[in-house]
Amino acid sequence: MNADFADKETTVKFAPSRAYPRLVYVLLCVLCGSILSASAQTPKVEPKPSDSINYQIKLALDFDKSTYTGTEKVRWTNRGDHPTSTLFFHLYPNIRPPGYIAATAKNDAGQINSDEPRLDVSEVHVVSSDALPTFTLDDQETTLRVNLREAVQPNQAIELQIKFKGSIPEIDPEETGLVTHVLQQVSAAIRGTREMRRARDTNFVCRGVMMMATSFPILAARSGDEWYRRLDASIGDALTTDVADYEVTIETAKGVMVFTPVLANSTTAKDEAVVNHFAAKNLRDFAIIAGRNLRTEQSNAGAVKVRSIFRADHEVISRRVLKIAGDAVRIYGERFGALPLDTVTIVDVPLVATLGSVECSGLAAIAGAFYVDFDSPAMRNMPDVIQEQR
Repeated sequence: MNADFADKETTVKFAPSRAYPRLVYVLLCVLCGSILSASAQTPKVEPKPSDSINYQIKLALDFDKSTYTGTEKVRWTNRGDHPTSTLFFHLYPNIRPPGYIAATAKNDAGQINSDEPRLDVSEVHVVSSDALPTFTLDDQETTLRVNLREAVQPNQAIELQIKFKGSIPEIDPEETGLVTHVLQQVSAAIRGTREMRRARDTNFVCRGVMMMATSFPILAARSGDEWYRRLDASIGDALTTDVADYEVTIETAKGVMVFTPVLANSTTAKDEAVVNHFAAKNLRDFAIIAGRNLRTEQSNAGAVKVRSIFRADHEVISRRVLKIAGDAVRIYGERFGALPLDTVTIVDVPLVATLGSVECSGLAAIAGAFYVDFDSPAMRNMPDVIQEQR
């Protein structure tokens, strides 16, 4: 993401008309959200490109068990005015809504069938000295606090390596269906309320698709010498992060496809596994989509690659989405200027009924329930309230 662009406070007003069909309008909003996501609370002064936070992440994903292990090297430069001996990372998968009661039911293996994702940290060490700083989990295990033995001076950098593991819950497909989405929207309109976002809304597996919006410890945003530590469940996005560069390696079993905001630099076979390498600059997050039966098509809108990732049964609509997404990119360029992205990815994801879309940096997920072919025979049996949404 371009930092100067991201920090502008812009009011965007569109009126859908014949010139701007509704889906173009929606995708324009998705593009704006994808670019500006999480920027409102981010410090106004961004580091120079050479001083950017850098993440080197290695993930081993067990798609069938919905678990993963990983390590990350994080290089951070102190741009404050004073030394600091404490660094803070957010563990977004561990955020829970108010009043949440943890599941207690266990499976045959004696493991708790959690209905929320989980991210655990096992080790932190300083790369240059191999020192092992102490660390604690604060704020109901949503914040990793790393206590360094030596303070990081202003304009000096430190590189930490963190070992972690995570688990991802499986969502009931009925929570993601078209009828459920429509009924939830009608109910929300009548009650005039919005449900709190949950970590499981963007970190889950359902209908053969896995979404990992926040799979690793991520540095809390910082303004001067102050860290943005507080995390609160809300109806909006939880992420408050600084721009960073990413080098990500993801190992999966053969047959499991992996997609991120950028195209893979390389893919190599390793015994029964496949290793995908990705590199991206100036992103505020790094979302991951995985699945065995996903398909992809792409086109070009000027210098920007536009990708549509979808499940096989949504092929007809996904092609329409690809065309309209390309139109949206062109319209955006005409109205605001060139996108600060090389690739825009739109993904068909089985989101729960409380969400119609999720905007991550360079990658936007649209609820698969909305990939509706109104001309298909299956739609003839749908209730009138749904057919009227054509």
